[in-house]
Amino acid sequence: MAHFAELDENNIVLRVIVVGNDINTSSGPLGDNDMHVDGETWCAKFFKTETNTWKQTSYSRNFRKYFAGEGMIYDSVKDKFLLPQPHASWSLDANDDWQAPIAYPTVTTYDHASYVYSEPEVYLETDIDILPEGKSVGDAKTELPEGKSVGDPKITRYHFISWDEAEQKWTAEDEKDESNSFTASMFDWDVSTSSWIAQ
Repeated sequence: MAHFAELDENNIVLRVIVVGNDINTSSGPLGDNDMHVDGETWCAKFFKTETNTWKQTSYSRNFRKYFAGEGMIYDSVKDKFLLPQPHASWSLDANDDWQAPIAYPTVTTYDHASYVYSEPEVYLETDIDILPEGKSVGDAKTELPEGKSVGDPKITRYHFISWDEAEQKWTAEDEKDESNSFTASMFDWDVSTSSWIAQ
């Protein structure tokens, strides 16, 4: 199967359709001739949209960079489908990916302060009748994971990172956890220290 994107007058993708690989082109079946102009012409005539442009797109991204989607942009000079510009201050890099004027934060996770490893429970005299084989009173019921110590965090979570266009900065929100009375916190990315600073 082949995929084609319909473009409006501004080369914005309106929709993506699927057609058979057996459509004829001047060079043979469409399935053997990716990006052939005859495939584009066939789509325009079949769907009666001859005033709009059609461009083939690759589901596996073998050509034209991205698999097209509604709202994406076709750059006719680069012959690529590109994502819409996220913010006015962002620009395309050498790979035609949008980048913010400040590099994406390098710290993307944090340790959840509400969940830490505690001292393992031990078997007591009252457990004498249920001691597992090889265990004695005073032995730990469970073992800390290898490399972990009492007080180490159990859970690592991701910051919810977003770009603040008005302030030209990266911000992050830590997760809110109602069950542990942990409320969400907001942070700004400090480029000079490569760390998050509480707002």
